Amino acid sequence: MAFSVLNYYLSGNTAKGYQSLIESNIEGVKTISLFGNYKLLKTELLKLVVARWTKMEHSIEILHSATNKDYIEGVINRTINLCIIDGNSNHDIDTSIIKDTFDLDDVLDNNFKEQNTEKIVDSENEILNNHLSAYEYYSKALDIHDEWEEIYISNMNKKRATEYIDEVINLLLKETTFEKVGKERHRFFGAATADGPIDYVEQITESIGKRYFIKGRPGTGKSTLLKKLVVDGIKRGINVYVYHCGLDPNSLDMVILRDLDIVIFDSTAPHEYFPSKDNDEIIDVYKEFIKPGTDELYSDQLEEIIKRYTVEINIGTDFLAKSKDIMRKMDSLYETNINKAQMREFILKFNSKLEEYEK
Repeated sequence: MAFSVLNYYLSGNTAKGYQSLIESNIEGVKTISLFGNYKLLKTELLKLVVARWTKMEHSIEILHSATNKDYIEGVINRTINLCIIDGNSNHDIDTSIIKDTFDLDDVLDNNFKEQNTEKIVDSENEILNNHLSAYEYYSKALDIHDEWEEIYISNMNKKRATEYIDEVINLLLKETTFEKVGKERHRFFGAATADGPIDYVEQITESIGKRYFIKGRPGTGKSTLLKKLVVDGIKRGINVYVYHCGLDPNSLDMVILRDLDIVIFDSTAPHEYFPSKDNDEIIDVYKEFIKPGTDELYSDQLEEIIKRYTVEINIGTDFLAKSKDIMRKMDSLYETNINKAQMREFILKFNSKLEEYEK
């Protein structure tokens, strides 16, 4: 397997609550669970692992935290079929693939947790409550987004939409069929974080030969197109990488067909990009099957909807920011209570285990 480094998310803070898409990505992958409440130290350890495997030119995938851009919650090494994951995350992992566990709380002074139990519990509860509040406001935003979509749905030429979606899928897949079972992996390329929306679209797509940028409006069939492409691709034995929307996980934002060296993605705000390579191409669904002049006819209504939507999104983001502040304070508390001798012992054991897997 060729050397590569890929960045994406396997978790999301969404309008449907916390969502994990880890299952299809680590199926059959040996896993090390890394426990401990000191999140920044866990991230620094994972960064050292990334640097180690990058130097070895392994194919690795960096799993970012959907809450805090300063954190990494895992690394997958496809070269040696190994995943190291934050054991304190909410991912539901098949215990049969967990081969080893390490606990970074072991590097803290022996009496630290006993002396700070109440503070730790209160902080974790406050973080949880802030996340639940964020989900509530994101849910309100999604309801408003439905209003936004309805304007375009009611002005859609549905016959032409069906025809055009089929045309695009035929353009991408042509007559391609493989004599194998198509597999799918589900991910997020972006997330709603404490710092606003963050995505890795450019990094994920930069090495792909043919890129299709879908332009349109909410409710103009972008996700419908991608969902049909996934179904048709798998039927033809194509391996499909499916990237879900960070706000509405039931909606799709990107599909990668690596067997065909093709990516097609929703290139509208908050992840709006434009062609930058000679082979890039735009697919404009608004132009193809939305009644001309719809934007202009509904401009006042759209402006009001967008304002309400933005307010709810911003409030949700503020709650995640509160959680980030608590995490930062807790990291500072943990930092002052590291036992250096125990830390050295931990690193020796951890590296020794990695060497076993790397042989």
